[in-house]
Amino acid sequence: MKGLCALKKERKEKVHDFTQRFVAYLNNFTAVNKPSENALIEYYTSALGPDLAMFSKRSVRPTLAETYEEAEKVEAELESIENHSVQSK
Repeated sequence: MKGLCALKKERKEKVHDFTQRFVAYLNNFTAVNKPSENALIEYYTSALGPDLAMFSKRSVRPTLAETYEEAEKVEAELESIENHSVQSK
């Protein structure tokens, strides 16, 4: 469980790549030892970092898979905003 808490998205890492690492780590758990879906969603969003986590949590996602999708959408939106800001200068 400590390893799951230690997982963090790297600064330049894409959400999709981090999600793959997160899922690979989850595959090490047995069904008996695996945390609940709600706990996994909390671990995952917390590991994204404050800027992505805040927006990924803005709408309630009942499953971990939907949370993954929402995080990717948020990342794309943030990149779009950043690109627009750079072009405006």
